Amino acid sequence: MAQFPALPPIAIAPGDWTKLFQHLRVMATTVNRMLQGKLNATLNVTLDDFEAMLFDDETPMLFDDGTVMAFDSNSSGTVIEDARLTSTGAGVFDPMTANAAAELGAGTLYVTSANRRDGRWTTTHAANGQADRTFRLIMVG
Repeated sequence: MAQFPALPPIAIAPGDWTKLFQHLRVMATTVNRMLQGKLNATLNVTLDDFEAMLFDDETPMLFDDGTVMAFDSNSSGTVIEDARLTSTGAGVFDPMTANAAAELGAGTLYVTSANRRDGRWTTTHAANGQADRTFRLIMVG
């Protein structure tokens, strides 16, 4: 996942043009990446069987990219936690495996309005135990 550099507020002393130009360079790089479609709006989601590890004690799993997810392919829901998720946002699930495509084609993967909260969405999906239903989630809004 492409991460944009954080742009902290800067204090520029009069005549300190170097710091200003560095800040503008980071901003220009970010805008140019956005124009190339690098919007920092995707994350990977796998409907996998981690029931014993996650759902018994409600402990989520933290991934290297900062995404937090709790999975259970034998239940009918998956919790996705990411700061970029919003209650008014939209998501597109892009299937990355054949079983994921079948899940999407069957119409059994969705997120209701009631299950969309800022930073946390709960998906609804088929409870079938397939461990390779992998999607790339595109988030907007």
